[in-house]
Amino acid sequence: MGPDLTTIGAVRSTRDLIESIVAPSSTFAQGYENYMVVTMDGQIASGRIVRQSGETLVLQGAGGQEQRFHEAHIEEMTQQPVSIMPDGLEQKLSRAQLRDLLAYLKSLK
Repeated sequence: MGPDLTTIGAVRSTRDLIESIVAPSSTFAQGYENYMVVTMDGQIASGRIVRQSGETLVLQGAGGQEQRFHEAHIEEMTQQPVSIMPDGLEQKLSRAQLRDLLAYLKSLK
């Protein structure tokens, strides 16, 4: 669902990694911005843009499902200020688990 993390430890500082976990909506990896689409018939969907051609828009939602929209049927499309990654991950982890997660991410180089 999210960006490739195989070299995240080489390109992001510990502070950046902590910020991404604690406040996932503070910054977005390029290509992983969250968009909301409203169609002419009132359908609402959100997710990241997977593909966009002159006629079709494909969104991938938080659960990984893809939705296709004919661009002529889109009434509104707006970038959302909230990340697809849910808030509160750090509250679900113990201090030791959070330390282990950070150590693992830093080791990916």
